[in-house]
Amino acid sequence: MHHKIPSLAFGERELDQAHRLHQNSTSVEAMDAPFGDWWHEIVVFKPLVFEEAFDAVLAVREQHTVLLNICRMDPEHARRTIDFVIGAVTALDGQHVRIDEKVFLFAPSLVAIKTL
Repeated sequence: MHHKIPSLAFGERELDQAHRLHQNSTSVEAMDAPFGDWWHEIVVFKPLVFEEAFDAVLAVREQHTVLLNICRMDPEHARRTIDFVIGAVTALDGQHVRIDEKVFLFAPSLVAIKTL
C-alpha cells in the first residue's frame, strides 16, 4: 500500500514525514473486501498526532475509503486534523460523513455513501 506518489497538495518533506510516520505507526489497520472483480480497501486510522492526517488524505487520493477515529487525540489536535482532512478530501472531489462524535468516513468520488 506504500506507493511513491507525486505531490499535488503537499511538499515532498510533508509526504516523506507522513510516509515515515505511517511505516512506524500501529494505528492503521486495513480491511480487504472482495466485490466481484475488484477489491476495495477500507483503511482505519486512529491517529495520535496531526501529522498522521496526511496518511488519511493519501489513502483517499489512492482511491481507498478511510475511517478516521480521533478518539486518541486531544480536542484541539482532533479538530485541526478533521478540518484538514475534510478540506483535502473535498479538494480531491471526495466526500465525508460524520459517523459518530469522533469517527468520520472519507471516501473517493468513486464510492457512493448512503445514509439510512
